[in-house]
Amino acid sequence: MGRKDYAAAARLYEEAISHGENTAENHQQLAIAYYRIGSNAKAEDHFQRAIRLYQDRKARGVDTAGADAGIRVCQDYLDSIRE
Repeated sequence: MGRKDYAAAARLYEEAISHGENTAENHQQLAIAYYRIGSNAKAEDHFQRAIRLYQDRKARGVDTAGADAGIRVCQDYLDSIRE
């Protein structure tokens, strides 16, 4: 993502997720990559998945502050998509 090659970043995050790294952060970063290349439907799907994973983390009492921050970021992007 740092090189702004968002299509390549999306492929790498998809691969990571498909190989078991199904984390909120990976879904969030994948969603941001899709957002940056204009694939808003895919971005929305992965932001929603990230939010669910962050909510699961909060329910388990794990890094609740980080989960709250992640949810806010995802929600801000979703709001932007839906404007």
